[in-house]
Amino acid sequence: MSDAAQTFEAGMTFDDYMADLRVHRDDFIEHYERLAGIVDELRNDPPLPNVRVLAISEDWCPDCVFNVPILARFAETSSQAPLRIVRRPECKSLADRYRGRGGGSRVPTLVFLDNADGVIGHWSERCASSQLWFEAFTKDHPMPKLDIRNGIPAPPLLSWMKLRIASERDRFYGGVWRDVLAEIHVILGKIDPKAMTI
Repeated sequence: MSDAAQTFEAGMTFDDYMADLRVHRDDFIEHYERLAGIVDELRNDPPLPNVRVLAISEDWCPDCVFNVPILARFAETSSQAPLRIVRRPECKSLADRYRGRGGGSRVPTLVFLDNADGVIGHWSERCASSQLWFEAFTKDHPMPKLDIRNGIPAPPLLSWMKLRIASERDRFYGGVWRDVLAEIHVILGKIDPKAMTI
């Protein structure tokens, strides 16, 4: 069994993760509840292949606040796409292997596994349209130093994160969530059908 598959097996369910949140709890709950409305749309999307989703996350991260609940709803629409979540410090060497924008480890990082425990691909941090928005937002609202201690952002950083979440919320639910899923579907389109047989 690959280390990614082992990490998946040891990971938390979404419910367990939500019960263990230390930062942005209300925002995670709100985003998950608001995404209830997309479940019917997701059921009308092309059928998913058999794939397991490992989310490497940090509850202090605004991108996790937006994107991890999407994966939870994604998993709810198909028994063929179970989700498990781990915090990055618990799997740092694995997280460092799946680099994102700028060549660094990012959260969330989504690692997609096939039935043979192989890694199909990975997706990280935010979709392209969110990145463009983020670059414009940070010009007007520069990000404070990334000061995280014991999983808790320093007060200036936490205030900035709250502003970012509030500023991006309506745009995200106006359709950016679909951009996230479109990028994920591109990754899943690379699956070898032979690996998807049970």
